Amino acid sequence: MSVLPSYIPNATRESMAAALTAAGLQLGPVKPRTRLTHTVDHDGTEWKLTYIGPMGDTPVWCLAGPSVEHGIAVTAAEVAEHITSAAH
Repeated sequence: MSVLPSYIPNATRESMAAALTAAGLQLGPVKPRTRLTHTVDHDGTEWKLTYIGPMGDTPVWCLAGPSVEHGIAVTAAEVAEHITSAAH
């Protein structure tokens, strides 16, 4: 049984924010009643980005939004590409 982390490390959050900023996106606030899920808005669509923990030395996030309702595992390097290339 897997267990989600209890918090997002500052360096992990900053890395994700920097990757999104480089693509013209912004890491939104933590969703209410969650501790690991941020929102990202792009072209009027809200995406959910949940930190699920490290895989080795790489932080992994679950990205959910249009066409990926159940979420996919992404790294900071991959998330902006998925969001900006998604067909609405």
